[in-house]
Amino acid sequence: MRGDPGRMISWRRDHFLPPAAAARLSHRRHQRGQALPIAAIFSTLLLGAVALGTDLSLASHYHRNLQNAADAGALAGARDLGTSNGGKANQNDRTTAATDALRVVYDHMGWGSAGTTWANGVISAHSGTCDDSGTHCDVTTTGPGSGANTTVTVNVPPLHAYNNLYNESSPGQPWGYIEVTVSDQHPTFFAGVIGFTKQTEGGHAIGYHYPPSQAFGFALYSNTTVSGGNTDNVISGNVYSYRNLTPQSSGKADFCADTDPTGNLGHLVVGWPQSSPYPSPDPAAGAPFQYLVTKIQNVSSCSPAAGGDAVSQTAPLGNCASLVVQGVTMSTVQDPGSLACMANPPLLPPDLQGPSLSGNVVYYNGSGLASGQSVLTVTSPLSPGLYYITHNPNCIAPGCTDVVIDGSAPANCTAPYSPTYSTCLLGVTFWLDQGATIGVTGKQTAIITPYLPSGSSDPNDGRYAVYAPIGSAGGVYLSKNGTLLGMTGTVYLPSGTFSMDTNSAVSIQGQAIVNNWSGQSGYHGQPQITYDPRYVAGQREVLQLVE
Repeated sequence: MRGDPGRMISWRRDHFLPPAAAARLSHRRHQRGQALPIAAIFSTLLLGAVALGTDLSLASHYHRNLQNAADAGALAGARDLGTSNGGKANQNDRTTAATDALRVVYDHMGWGSAGTTWANGVISAHSGTCDDSGTHCDVTTTGPGSGANTTVTVNVPPLHAYNNLYNESSPGQPWGYIEVTVSDQHPTFFAGVIGFTKQTEGGHAIGYHYPPSQAFGFALYSNTTVSGGNTDNVISGNVYSYRNLTPQSSGKADFCADTDPTGNLGHLVVGWPQSSPYPSPDPAAGAPFQYLVTKIQNVSSCSPAAGGDAVSQTAPLGNCASLVVQGVTMSTVQDPGSLACMANPPLLPPDLQGPSLSGNVVYYNGSGLASGQSVLTVTSPLSPGLYYITHNPNCIAPGCTDVVIDGSAPANCTAPYSPTYSTCLLGVTFWLDQGATIGVTGKQTAIITPYLPSGSSDPNDGRYAVYAPIGSAGGVYLSKNGTLLGMTGTVYLPSGTFSMDTNSAVSIQGQAIVNNWSGQSGYHGQPQITYDPRYVAGQREVLQLVE
């Protein structure tokens, strides 16, 4: 043994180490034998992860590109809807919208420089589903050249929206919506190993357009309830009440939506649902439509009044599915109990464009006034102008109002307003801010007509009697026993109240948009509101993606 160096080394390494150290040495030799297979496995997994990550990254890239193309096409097409027919998209709008949507998708996908020619050719090839004589435009095509694997679908109105309210409910409706879908196949990496060499990605978009300055086609809109007085209540035009709509006194009055001066028949529309369970929050839960009678009735005219708690309209019953109101996008169904048309979803207050703050603008600020102190008492005729009233938070209506019209001003009305009215506020618009209110008291008879600044080109100037922005819970209050208020123009109180106490009366030529319409009076002039497009303010333009 002593003469065998190799064996001596072996003995030294194996037999002269402590047992624990020898075990560790043996374990390390075993580990070195496993390293290569483990490295191979991890390399394979790493390559797979990289390939899978590449697939996912490419899929995300393709989807994002296709979604951007669909979004751009939907917005471009939507802009054309409602531009040539008073806010109501016609077939010319629909074919133009589809053409522009295709052109923008072509440009976005980078297919060349002939997008207009290609889009026009696609529309011509789909004359059976998109032509000037139809009520819709439906096109499905593949891209040109390098876009042969890309499919583009355009539907006006939509057919496959996730929200069914955007889909075509009757020929050509709803207006203002367009659907664009762009899908494509792209090669895969890791998925190709298991047989999936191509993957389909797609983008889907619904565009909506409401053109600017469109009139809102209701003479009276209330976001909660409409209550009438104990004599006949006539509104010349369409009426919307989210919940309750009823005369005040049993057996003495009716409520009637009459034909407006342009010949449009009067409809009564309420919010869905009209029976519990009500949605929450619900500003008027528990107050279903017309709780004193069971059914609405059709009349040829609101004069003579039907009486006996009747609720009537000159429009025929049962046409809810095809009901069209100027400037309003809605879906309606018939309430089986009252037979009224229910808007589902309920209508939100229209977003009207306010008057311009130009010309003679007079500011009254009540923010620092004492309790019970009004901001402006009309003791003399007001000069033409826009009167911007900021609410005194210590002035609580109806006992205290920020603006008081009480007859203390000398009578200044001449024909044609005299002798019906004594106080004439001609060319006066009230802007009610932060909840400011107007009160007409003391058997006063007054009339307010809109302010039109000299040289104004704003289409909403000269159209408002009262304007309060959404969220400003202002109001107009008429005291009892002989108070009469005439108003020409739009009364816009979407978060406020219009209230008439016993034996007071109002006559509005234009429209009223309120949160609550409360009439306790038995002294109404007829009709209370006459829808007049000359004095109806326009709604703001809306161009957006809704899906």
